[in-house]
Amino acid sequence: GKKCETVGFEWNTVEDVSHKVREELDEVDDEISKGLTSKHLQEELGDLLFSVTQLCRKAGYDAETTLLKANLKFQRRFEQMEGMLQADGKSLSQENAESLEYYWKKVKKSEKG
Repeated sequence: GKKCETVGFEWNTVEDVSHKVREELDEVDDEISKGLTSKHLQEELGDLLFSVTQLCRKAGYDAETTLLKANLKFQRRFEQMEGMLQADGKSLSQENAESLEYYWKKVKKSEKG
């Protein structure tokens, strides 16, 4: 991406890259609709990842650092969710997806204040 930028083969704005990310996500969705064994799904997922990486760069962020921060945030929230469940006498492995989603939203809400 950086090399392309130096020769002018680049998206003009961060909004242009954001649009490209949506386009690539649509292509991933199209492949998923064909089934997870679609021979082009991995290729489209790669295109999506590449586009998101370029979006990070265009917005002024390092993609690897951004992903690391997201992983740490997810881990923190997951551990908080587990703690909330334990405080309510429940365990992760015994809850259904709906219940886990409730606790996940509760964690997110608690972080916002």
